[in-house]
Amino acid sequence: MKVIKDKWFYYQLCSGIIIIVALLTVYLYHMITKIWLRNIDSLFSPVLFQGQFFSFFTYQSNFLLGIWFIASACTFHKRQYWWKNQYTRIAITLYITVTCITFMAFLLPAMLMAEKFYFSKILVGLFFHLVTPILMIVYLFMHREKNNIN
Repeated sequence: MKVIKDKWFYYQLCSGIIIIVALLTVYLYHMITKIWLRNIDSLFSPVLFQGQFFSFFTYQSNFLLGIWFIASACTFHKRQYWWKNQYTRIAITLYITVTCITFMAFLLPAMLMAEKFYFSKILVGLFFHLVTPILMIVYLFMHREKNNIN
């Protein structure tokens, strides 16, 4: 196996693994403790929890980003894949940036003004809404392709 010396390969691979592991951690924590992501006045149901978990735009966009990072790392030296072109990178960056803007403008202030202050929820929120978008934004700006406009 050929050793890859490019730092961006490791950036993609580590970013993808960290995002997927973080998502799995949140998912498994709620499945094991049987706690809904948002307050629901019914007994915990593993089947209904699947729908609740994947209904959140945050988890959808982070899952997409994690898979994209891992797929890009697995095909690092191959340029012909559709998910590696600039337009796909821009689309994924916009998708994940929506979570960042929404969190910073609406969700974080609401969390900080809530009656009960949950530090762990704020840390998880900052990771999924701020850290992961920054990972993709940095990658996007460091891998711009020059376009010739006619």
